[in-house]
Amino acid sequence: MYSDSTYVRVKDKLALFSDTSACWEWPMSKTRAGYGQLTYREDNSTKLAYAHRASFEIAKGPIPDGMCVCHTCDNPGCFNPSHLFIGSHQQNMADMASKGRTKKGKSYPIGDAHWAKGRRKEVQGSNNGNSKLEEADVIEILRSSEKNVRLAERFGVSQTIISMIKKRKVWAHVSPSV
Repeated sequence: MYSDSTYVRVKDKLALFSDTSACWEWPMSKTRAGYGQLTYREDNSTKLAYAHRASFEIAKGPIPDGMCVCHTCDNPGCFNPSHLFIGSHQQNMADMASKGRTKKGKSYPIGDAHWAKGRRKEVQGSNNGNSKLEEADVIEILRSSEKNVRLAERFGVSQTIISMIKKRKVWAHVSPSV
């Protein structure tokens, strides 16, 4: 799946570790989610390779189409082949939910019960996994007369988000009740 040079680079990193029971933390670049990453060139473009997937292929063979490489250790930065197994996306999400690794420890339904099964709809407010704010924060922002720059610093979001909240372009479902 990846270039030969990618496998060579991952093999070089695998050679640095020997304790198969320990997590082998990817020592190079990582994605925002913490997965080990490296790039390679193919067809005059730069492609992204995931260290744990390349490590699995080196140690255990090809990954079937559409399958995920999952971590028994729940450490996205780990690329130890003995901590990796094959699973479907649904199995990976069920594993995550069963271990309480969803946002704020919430468990979300999977399979036919999952909200996206019938049609895709937006998850609003603090239930959205990408949300940095809670409904109470938005109410405070809406009521505040502070400058957007100060609110942005205080709540750890951009000034643009503060402005969009005040203009009711986002979080419009939250009412600043009196």
